[in-house]
Amino acid sequence: MKEKIFLGIGGNIGDVKKTFDNVFSAIQNTPGISNFSRSQCYRTKAESDIDQPDFLNCVVQFSSDLNPNNLFSILEEIERSQGKVKKPKNAPRKIDIDILLYGSRYVVTKDLLIPHPHFLNRLFVLVPFLDFQEQVVFPKQDGSVELVDIREQIKKAKKNCDYYPCKVEV
Repeated sequence: MKEKIFLGIGGNIGDVKKTFDNVFSAIQNTPGISNFSRSQCYRTKAESDIDQPDFLNCVVQFSSDLNPNNLFSILEEIERSQGKVKKPKNAPRKIDIDILLYGSRYVVTKDLLIPHPHFLNRLFVLVPFLDFQEQVVFPKQDGSVELVDIREQIKKAKKNCDYYPCKVEV
């Protein structure tokens, strides 16, 4: 059965717009993925003590029957194909792709934690997500789900942040 999947995509090194275009194309051309769409792109400040350029961020959604581990492996290969190398946390990066949601599944493996543990706290994810929908069914560890209002989450996240993402043409 196909499920709706959301990814967060970001980068701040090199020709990020070109990298995003390559990533969008690679995802759309992956067997087992259909109904691809993307949010607007947003410029955001890096959440880091390291001096670095602003990020471009967006969210993409699609339907797929790939299992989460296979999807994760495919996304890692797409990142590598675009020049991603292992870096310290919060360092500048050419590309970063995170699985935000996989339907209403809660997934924990050695390599994966879905939903993304910081999804509801990061403006650079919440604001582009709002381009798709105002509410989300958010899976919890105990097997239950919670209906989350994205606008309310943005208000909460803004209290801990000194910026707000702005739209950028890509």
